[in-house]
Amino acid sequence: MCWHSDWPFIGLEQNGDGIGEPVTEWDCPKGEAGPGLQIGDSFTNGKPGLQWQWQANPQPEAWLRPVAGNALHLVCGASGSLWRQPNVLSQMLPAADFTANVTLGLAGCGAGAKVGLSVMGQKYSAIELCRTAQGCTMQLVQGVVKDLAPTGDAEETILAEKMVDTDEITVTMKITAAKQVQYALLAADGTAVPLGGAQPVAKATWTGARLALYARGGTKGDAACIKQLNITF
Repeated sequence: MCWHSDWPFIGLEQNGDGIGEPVTEWDCPKGEAGPGLQIGDSFTNGKPGLQWQWQANPQPEAWLRPVAGNALHLVCGASGSLWRQPNVLSQMLPAADFTANVTLGLAGCGAGAKVGLSVMGQKYSAIELCRTAQGCTMQLVQGVVKDLAPTGDAEETILAEKMVDTDEITVTMKITAAKQVQYALLAADGTAVPLGGAQPVAKATWTGARLALYARGGTKGDAACIKQLNITF
């Protein structure tokens, strides 16, 4: 690939038609390596970084609430499965072995609102903070896609649940090269308190597994708060 008139040109022009033809080998370009892709995110000015993709055709004006400060205010979507949820933000897994921490909040949200951290795939899992009529709980959710058709859906199961006395909490997930993910709550002293057992990391349809953030359920207009995603290796 090279740049031509400020556009990327792929392949080698060989027959005058202006279209690059594939080559079997080529010299490695010289120069210094550029900066790596951004993976963690402080959500500066309430916006996600360029590493994120929406799960459906993007409608950021409807899914993101503009609020001052460095946090993502994600409007809760429908209460259905994550597989069918449009306002899910996801990015490629940055490595085979890493840890991700993020703070989830439901201040001002009604009963049924949920916000979570997930590893999406055809068999996915998530740790989510949930608002109930009795208070807030943490849930470990597993989803299994039953139908890969465009209208297909997934079946979700709650594998573990724990009451918490706060509507804002930092959670963590540890992904290992064995293709397993362990979710946990982070205590005030930084200790990780596991929620349920390790879950599989599985591919999606045309992508690999993806790290995801989402909000769903609740009452119309509810918006969850997501702060400072940190990723360490």
